[in-house]
Amino acid sequence: MIKALVYGAGNNCEALLSNKDKLVDIEIVGIVDRNKAGDEIEGIKIFPIDSIADFEIDQIIITPKNNSAIVTDLEEKYSVKREDMICPGDINSKYILPYIKETKNVFLTIGKYGTCFEYVFRPLEEKGVVSFLRLLDAEENVCIGCGDEYKRLIIVLSDDVICFEKNNTISFIKEKFVGTEFFVWFCNPCDDIRFGIPELMHEYGGMAEVRKRFEYCYTYHKADAIRYGLYYYPQFFSDYKKEHFEKKPTSDVFFIGNAKKRLSMIHDAYKLFTKAGVTCAFYVFGVPEEDRISGEGIYYLSQYMDYEKTLELLSDCRCLLEICEEGDETSYRYAESVVLNKKIIVNDPDVRYKKYYNPQNVFIYRDVLDIDPEWIKGDLVDYGYEGDFETEYYFDKMIGALKS
Repeated sequence: MIKALVYGAGNNCEALLSNKDKLVDIEIVGIVDRNKAGDEIEGIKIFPIDSIADFEIDQIIITPKNNSAIVTDLEEKYSVKREDMICPGDINSKYILPYIKETKNVFLTIGKYGTCFEYVFRPLEEKGVVSFLRLLDAEENVCIGCGDEYKRLIIVLSDDVICFEKNNTISFIKEKFVGTEFFVWFCNPCDDIRFGIPELMHEYGGMAEVRKRFEYCYTYHKADAIRYGLYYYPQFFSDYKKEHFEKKPTSDVFFIGNAKKRLSMIHDAYKLFTKAGVTCAFYVFGVPEEDRISGEGIYYLSQYMDYEKTLELLSDCRCLLEICEEGDETSYRYAESVVLNKKIIVNDPDVRYKKYYNPQNVFIYRDVLDIDPEWIKGDLVDYGYEGDFETEYYFDKMIGALKS
């Protein structure tokens, strides 16, 4: 049994202790806090900070989010070894590192916001096949600690959370847990600067070095797979909560995305549709005030949208619009259209080779002005989805062998 002391008596501490019955082989012997000594949380007494030396403990769980100074103070003032400190970062009852009873040895790292990556893996998390691991913050030093039964880990990352390597977390995990294997899913093109992939490649000296760092690197992008020597796997999705998003459309065409180099195409499409009496729901990121246009159904956002909110808005529309940059491929939009039975308009000609392609449901264009707004109207569609985009299938194909 591991004896642990909790540092900090704030909301994160309360979230942890409200789930203390789910902790595996850990006994919380007390809490230390600068201001709340003498109080209790969930029956656990709070002591002054200076009483740390009075406890015989194996680990200290540091609950405050900004913990760099605390880590240094514990090392220098109380001679606590860094490997005996647990700094989960953003503590939440669902994301409390490897201590939940249902935890397996496969962890899926997720960022601060609800992403599509998190959403599509949610069914596996609920089944206990994988555990979500919200341990990263690019501006903090974050480390983890766990019991002996977790000596071999499999950690799955999406490209938008690789940034935590800047805190040397990967090096820490590999050193502490020999045999840990990392899967990276590049769900964006490798030249997409928004997620720091080019910066990552530059930092390591090229994608070849990135591949050495992470044992398995996958992409949905065929051109990137060939160019950088990555494993290719088609974009996956999930019909998780599908019934929640099945509703009668209230508008015609939906678009969401970062403007990047395609702002003129986005505006041209909006003008084309509205002139034809087609109702729009366009959500665009990264557009300066001076480059915006006004009109009903076009919204400019300053930050990324939670993915489930995106699906709610998407499900209110009859048709999805995908505007790929030159050389890019359709990503989640095609999978969303198939699973949720939405028409899709896309400028990726290779979509015709994908499963479920049907010209009655999929309109391929080269120039925005080639789009026929009348095509959007008409009966709702049914792709006859057979479940083969599901993450469980993806998981079995790409990761399952490592668990045997």
